[in-house]
Amino acid sequence: MGAPDGHGILGRMEKIGRAFAKAYESSFVPMLAIQGERLVLRGTGTLLAVADRHFVLTAAHVFTRDAETIEGMCIYPGGGLSKIIPVPANIHIVSDPLDLALMPLDAEAVAMTAGRAFLSLERFALRYYPPEQGYFVLHGYPSCWLRKDANNNPDPYALSYHTALYKGRTDRLEHYQQDVHILLEAPAGPNPFEGQPKNPPESLGGVSGCTVWEILRRGRDFDNWDPSRARIVAIQTSVYSRSGVLKATYARFILEALTEFYPDLRRAIRLHTG
Repeated sequence: MGAPDGHGILGRMEKIGRAFAKAYESSFVPMLAIQGERLVLRGTGTLLAVADRHFVLTAAHVFTRDAETIEGMCIYPGGGLSKIIPVPANIHIVSDPLDLALMPLDAEAVAMTAGRAFLSLERFALRYYPPEQGYFVLHGYPSCWLRKDANNNPDPYALSYHTALYKGRTDRLEHYQQDVHILLEAPAGPNPFEGQPKNPPESLGGVSGCTVWEILRRGRDFDNWDPSRARIVAIQTSVYSRSGVLKATYARFILEALTEFYPDLRRAIRLHTG
């Protein structure tokens, strides 16, 4: 599934992946759309806190694609249908080629995320350029894996997988811009993580908007790895199914959105960027 090869690397990456999920999975939320009496998984959001403001970060197309078919949207932090948080009207959209969205959460919505963890900008690599080789993890909620529990509540199955940089041709990848996007290999083989389906999902719909984490660079020590070394480098925004490639927008563009929509946060942002 796009994982790097080499003797012992898969086993080490599986161990790292489990440690990563344990450390950060509480910061990811499914994005659900209301279509009649159905809840449809549209994307994955990441919880972000900057100073005293709280946001869900995801891809813009999670909200805008086929919007006429949606009656409403919400985020689902778990705990039953009473915990669903409606999406507010004041979502901030940054269109293509960035395809980013910031969803502000008020105090009431933040209270409803109890048990979830908001990430700070310290987790983001805001001046990032990819190495020649690196190891990455994505964590999202494929729509084809959405189930219901015994109480008829949504029960999204999470997909965590490790992958590597895509090194192939890019001339046929529509809307790809080298200075804006990072390209990664899509999952294509057995899923090594425990507690998840062993085969990749039929479609990556629902994973849109998840954060891309660099967890290791080639030559770094696998055995002494800890979750504090992981950094968000991009937000997943597209899948080239025929090429087996994922496209993601570099995390540094989140800063542009934050400073444009929230000028009062510039001082807090400078604390993280220098």
